[in-house]
Amino acid sequence: MLTLKELQQIQYTPAEQAQIDKELEIVRLQKFSYEIHQKMEQKKELKTKIQEEKEQKKNENVSLAAPSILDEVKNALSSVKAEMEKHKQARSYNKMMPAIYVEVSPNMKKSRLW
Repeated sequence: MLTLKELQQIQYTPAEQAQIDKELEIVRLQKFSYEIHQKMEQKKELKTKIQEEKEQKKNENVSLAAPSILDEVKNALSSVKAEMEKHKQARSYNKMMPAIYVEVSPNMKKSRLW
């Protein structure tokens, strides 16, 4: 195996030197390409991490706001149920009441008071 000094002392023909320069340039480009690829991967990972954090914060904000909204909806539903129950009771009360008819005049039909 040759040492670095011995390799540097070897004299190459111009064609061999051009071939070596091409290969060195290819290696440099591959290294540069690999570094760019690594940086792009890191950037993607950071973007996904940031996106996950944003979604987590959004979910936390929604979960904090959700109980108040749910309470409002529950209150509205209970008031609607109460109104429906009142109407239901009023209808059942009217059905149970006997109708009272009064004759107003001989020409008019009997009219219901309740």
